[in-house]
Amino acid sequence: MQRVIAVTLNPAIDLTGNIDELHPGELNLVNDFSRHCAGKGINVARILADLGADVTVTGFLGNNNQMGFESLFEQKGLKDQFLRVDGRTRVNIKLAESNTRTTEINFPGFHVDTAIQQRLFDQLRHQAGPDSLFILSGSLPQGVEPWFYAELIRALRAKGATVYFDSSSAALTEGVKAGPHLIKPNLKELSHWCGKEITTLEQALPFAHQLHQNGVAQVVISASCQGAITVSGQGVFRSTPPKVNVVSEVGAGDTLVAGLAWAAIKGWDIAQGLRFATALASWTVSDHGVHVPSMEALDYVLNNTQVESF
Repeated sequence: MQRVIAVTLNPAIDLTGNIDELHPGELNLVNDFSRHCAGKGINVARILADLGADVTVTGFLGNNNQMGFESLFEQKGLKDQFLRVDGRTRVNIKLAESNTRTTEINFPGFHVDTAIQQRLFDQLRHQAGPDSLFILSGSLPQGVEPWFYAELIRALRAKGATVYFDSSSAALTEGVKAGPHLIKPNLKELSHWCGKEITTLEQALPFAHQLHQNGVAQVVISASCQGAITVSGQGVFRSTPPKVNVVSEVGAGDTLVAGLAWAAIKGWDIAQGLRFATALASWTVSDHGVHVPSMEALDYVLNNTQVESF
């Protein structure tokens, strides 16, 4: 089995509140809430651990509020190789309305100096090899330039590692130039990359082809309840999830990445992997939090998830 290293440069403590409807400028009452130590790479790692993968987690973590993360890593059996930095890991507030709209308020976190950045870069390059799968996910903390991901992807690929990359904005723009093996932008992130508003998977398809032709082996575009498309050397496929009662879309994209990574670990083909990942993400939006359902619940969603040539 491949060694999996999930990299989160900018983790967060997610405070998610579920409300009926957000009224700006007024008192808003939360129906229920959850608090999770998160960050895109950490979310991917905990899903993979639940599925049975052996996962190392690394990146940067603030010294001042690390205990919750350490408890999570121990609970999930994740190997903790995070570099500690001065300051606090950021806090993100997510207000999820009953109509599925989510408002996010992200606070600033720690600053990472160049010496610590180089330490992480060297650590990851040392770990890279043909038997390793690196999952680079999330935004960049203060002090880290957009080209950091691109340089890291090139270094890991030079050692024969497989690299999955899921980021946004300038980090995505720079990172795709390095030719990661897989990327998974959503429609909003793809729109930023191409400079045009993309609202459907049909509109996204030409740009997915362009990214593939530019050197990304597998391009996956996610579109929430529309499903996802993938463009690779095995062809073009679209997945359509069953209709579910959407509770919150928080973590759905990370769950999709985890499902794709699990499929690669198991040696499944592209279509089979897309179907599994879509089903897993579809179940996630119908529940609170980032975790794997019972196999009975997952099988129901999986059996009702369609994949076809696109």
